[in-house]
Amino acid sequence: MSWMFYCPALTEWQAFTGDMAFEVPANAKFGVKVRQVTNYVCSYFA
Repeated sequence: MSWMFYCPALTEWQAFTGDMAFEVPANAKFGVKVRQVTNYVCSYFA
């Protein structure tokens, strides 16, 4: 399975495969594109 990730700090969509993780700065927006039904888990750390 592959998926794409984007946030304003990046200049283009980034491709990921499998169980990869990414970090988003506080108060930032981001996008995720998938090609099939996908489980998405979001964790917040202070």
